[in-house]
Amino acid sequence: MADRIEVDPDSLRAMADRHDHAAARIREWGKIPHDWLARFRSENGTIAEPVRAALTDYFDRRHRRAERQADHHERTRDALLESANILEARDLEFGRDIGDRGRDFDYSSTGGPVPATTTPAGGWVPGSIGPATNTPTRTSPESARGNPDNREDTDPVLAGAVPPTVPHPLNGSDAQVDDGAERFSGVGDSTRTEDILIGEDDSSGGWTPPSVGDPAEVATPLPMAVIPPGLAGGPSSPPAGGVILGAESPTGAAALPAFIGPARMADGDQRPSPAATAAPDTHDLAAARSLLAAVLYAVGSTASTVQWSAGVLRNPAGAALFLTTNEGRGWLPPGLYLPRKVSTPWIRDDRVGIRVSEQDSWERCADPARILVEFADIWGVHANARLTALVTSGRIDPRLRETIASVAVEERVAPGGDMDLRVPSPYTVDRLGLAGSTEALHQAAVVPRVARSAQGLELAADAHRRVRRAGATPLAAAAVEQLRDRILATLESGQSPPSSWWSGLRQADSALASLIAAHRAGTASHRTGLVAGDESAVRSLVFERRCTELVLLLDGEPGYRKLRDQLYAHEQIVKHPAFIDTLAVSVVPPGSDRTPAAAGLSVAGKARADSDVPVEPLAAGFDIRSG
Repeated sequence: MADRIEVDPDSLRAMADRHDHAAARIREWGKIPHDWLARFRSENGTIAEPVRAALTDYFDRRHRRAERQADHHERTRDALLESANILEARDLEFGRDIGDRGRDFDYSSTGGPVPATTTPAGGWVPGSIGPATNTPTRTSPESARGNPDNREDTDPVLAGAVPPTVPHPLNGSDAQVDDGAERFSGVGDSTRTEDILIGEDDSSGGWTPPSVGDPAEVATPLPMAVIPPGLAGGPSSPPAGGVILGAESPTGAAALPAFIGPARMADGDQRPSPAATAAPDTHDLAAARSLLAAVLYAVGSTASTVQWSAGVLRNPAGAALFLTTNEGRGWLPPGLYLPRKVSTPWIRDDRVGIRVSEQDSWERCADPARILVEFADIWGVHANARLTALVTSGRIDPRLRETIASVAVEERVAPGGDMDLRVPSPYTVDRLGLAGSTEALHQAAVVPRVARSAQGLELAADAHRRVRRAGATPLAAAAVEQLRDRILATLESGQSPPSSWWSGLRQADSALASLIAAHRAGTASHRTGLVAGDESAVRSLVFERRCTELVLLLDGEPGYRKLRDQLYAHEQIVKHPAFIDTLAVSVVPPGSDRTPAAAGLSVAGKARADSDVPVEPLAAGFDIRSG
């Protein structure tokens, strides 16, 4: 569109990579063949001296021209990288600003949740969404930290792009739309989980409940960059705090149904429509089903043994979508790009009661639907929200269904839908952006293109050796570990493993995934859905799968998105609360200048020279490493 400019830090970095590659190719092309010119006279005689002189002049001029062009590409590369960093810095700045203004979101002055009945006739909920200023849904600073693939859209919405639809006057601060209000809220790395609710509901005032409008009543969907979070009706409307998920994405893939946020009328009014007065649970179920069907279609056979579940939680401010799996701590496969408003229950938030102890019990749960139900029980109390829709790729336990009788549910959702979540876009986020740490996001952004291959190999080798040190390898994974070890040793020596090794590793990983699924199915309690027996057995197998995933990601060309996938898989191991990296102690011969402390006690992969761990004296020349 002519009235907007889409600027994406990730795209800027990709363009910088292309300029860097072009500069390297041009410099290689412009090299002077000194050896060939030095042999020219001896090979062709003095009669060819004029030709040699002309060639020398030509190559010299070509070299100077190539250097100029390469310098130009490198300057452009540096400018693009600087621009990407500035955009992310502004994201962080505005995220902090929005976070300060959106403090105590959904909380009353007494610290408790805001009841749904406290909505005044004026249309705003005191303490729930703040004063009547144009404040969008809060984007926490953590969600905007130096993260090229978890950034928010900074495109401004120009005046006149969306017609105003405000039913009451606005103050001066409302008329000025903050740049922070024009961005899409990335919830993937947020630690304030309750702040991702989207939409606006006023049962007594001018705002209609979030609903799906009839096609004849809903205006032509605008691209999501035009309708920022908090401005569903346009730049002048009160904040709805969410993306109009029914809009078409630039890639042409339809997004989720437009049930989230105020109903948008064809004439711009916020009048109640038949769809707006219908029960929102039906629309919530449609949205959850659409998301899960698109996810299942995107992952295909790459995660065929993993069970999925999606749910919608709704409070007076709007609704939020959550997604989880039953492998690890909500593991997501590579190549999946989720809408930015989707979150996961695995983001720890002690402030609202999501603690490691609860997540440990969820990790042992074979039923992802139960994970979302238990998450809703904890988070809903603090956010004044309730679970309204629940869908799953498997079946829902009848006993669980009895406990959520008022929730719209659907089981055995099939792959399909109009959304293509296999292709990245400015409106989606990858798995690192959804659940990665600040350090991983920063590392993905700063690793040079030429170093990505070595970085990926280092991550795979580090995870492989840490898991091997951490404890005894399960018997079922012994062959997989040995094959990984051979592949890593071959890659570290600078050679390429045979293709049969890669195919063998994939087959072994598939067998391991089937074993994990069978173990869950065979030992799950019908009453609780929890895996019985030794919980560390399944966890060890999951760690082995993540190590194998890191090695398999080394097959093929390195890239920025592949590095992000590698960092995510690495953190699924080393950032796991239950993972303990066993000390690696080196004992050196007597008389050596190196003491055990100087040699280093490896704790969580980092040398620690001031360790107070006692080291028993052993025979000279022994090198002891656990595992």
